[in-house]
Amino acid sequence: MACRLNVRSFNLLGLVFLASSFVFAQDIWVTGYYAGWMQGWENYGRLPAEEIDYSAVTHIIHFGLVPKVDGTIDSLSNSMTEVNSRELLRRAREAGKKVLITVGGWGTDAAFRQATNPLNINRFIDNLIDFMRRRGYDGIDVDWEYLDPLDEAQYVLFIQLLRSKLDLLTPQPLLTAAVAWQPSIIALVADHFDQINVMTYDLSGAWPGWVTWHNSPVFDGGFRFPSTLRPVPSADGMIQDFLNAGIPPRKLGIGIDFYGYIWRGGIGTPTGGVTEPRQSWTSPPSVQPNVPYYQIKRQEYHPRFYRWDSLAHAPYLSIDDPNPANDRFISYCDERSCEAKVAYARSKGLGGVFIWELGGGYMPASFQQRDRLLQAIKHTVAGTVLAPEAPYLKSPANGARGVPVHTNLRWYPSYQVDTYRLQISLDSLFTTLVIDTILMDPWFSLDMLERNTQYYWKVLAANGGVQVRFHLIGRSERPITIPFTRLRMRARKDLPYIKISPTHLTRRPRSYSICPYRNTSDWRFTQHWEAESKRW
Repeated sequence: MACRLNVRSFNLLGLVFLASSFVFAQDIWVTGYYAGWMQGWENYGRLPAEEIDYSAVTHIIHFGLVPKVDGTIDSLSNSMTEVNSRELLRRAREAGKKVLITVGGWGTDAAFRQATNPLNINRFIDNLIDFMRRRGYDGIDVDWEYLDPLDEAQYVLFIQLLRSKLDLLTPQPLLTAAVAWQPSIIALVADHFDQINVMTYDLSGAWPGWVTWHNSPVFDGGFRFPSTLRPVPSADGMIQDFLNAGIPPRKLGIGIDFYGYIWRGGIGTPTGGVTEPRQSWTSPPSVQPNVPYYQIKRQEYHPRFYRWDSLAHAPYLSIDDPNPANDRFISYCDERSCEAKVAYARSKGLGGVFIWELGGGYMPASFQQRDRLLQAIKHTVAGTVLAPEAPYLKSPANGARGVPVHTNLRWYPSYQVDTYRLQISLDSLFTTLVIDTILMDPWFSLDMLERNTQYYWKVLAANGGVQVRFHLIGRSERPITIPFTRLRMRARKDLPYIKISPTHLTRRPRSYSICPYRNTSDWRFTQHWEAESKRW
């Protein structure tokens, strides 16, 4: 009879990071947009103000106010409540960080044109400054979208008057802009801005004459549209346009998008549906834009789908489904692309990087590091080491039975890992070790297993002394992170039996249950509360 292998989570011991150890290099800024709908109506949303790591940013821009055609402003549509302003500003002040308030956003161009016409412009500016001062913000961010060439005179006058009135205040407030179009217009007022943040994302879509392409690539990789022979869009191309317009590089920031695009289906690609960048089609795919990173990570990500486009400096997921209608090309931002954007900003002598938007990168509580993208930026800027992501089990499956006595343990490699530590034990507490070894590769060949024996194993990933535990996963193609501290499996009528104990819960469930999911090899874990159930 063959042996049986179990996966155990590896506890993280003896690792403490002090926020004070991170001193930002003064060469670049890191500005984070913070959306009101992520904060919630009264700071009880997905990302409350107290959950932000303020040591990871130099500025925060609260998003945002909406201009109205009569020169007044709408502060409620995006949850810019007094409570939200107060909670954010209090915590940012404690961290010594400045907070600005945005006015604008996509589709506000018509309202901007009315609010800045000769009849309303002074009233509009006074309302903006009054809101900024009453709430206690440190400046104003202007996000006029879409900026048309015909808007030049009105936009320039608006920025000039706004800057002149801000300059009358002490201390002098900041003035920043989010831009994507008309570099020649922005160049006319560049001296009035403290930051000009170029929205180097939302750069692709399933439009006529297009191909599948990344949401926010650093470079175009030398690729051109087959239909026009023009270069595909890229952050580098956009930044170069603003530099060519005469804007000093230290005024410019490059965007890092905590959101992604999911391309799905289509007909006529080499794989049937869309699965890769640079694919043409005969029938267009659907595109789901602005999907938060946390959703992509939870619902779509698996290491076997992961690809890195070394020419574009962009990650993506390539999912070739048996049904071409379910093929997917998913373009998004990860730790590696965050590092690439910071490196690009420094190589070009830019003023900094900015994030759209902090809430999009905030993971559920079940994840080990909820703001991993923000931490990647923080560590890259500071020149320190980010703990590698926990490895994902490859084979054999957790709780596998009938494992050959000569077998290979395999796991998917984590990004920027120096070594792995593998431990195999005869007991769940790992007091009786049969293997304890350091490895360079994500696999280990076993030839010493005893028959009729149950083994437990765990893997720790390390990079420069920074360690992270193994994911705790069930018999599933997709990793499941569950707040358990103990996992034990034994045979009972040929079905697995699992004992669990919860950790990191604000309140304990009444009970748990586990059952096979719809005649597949996946397992469904359920927490039972008094009046509800929570499933993974």
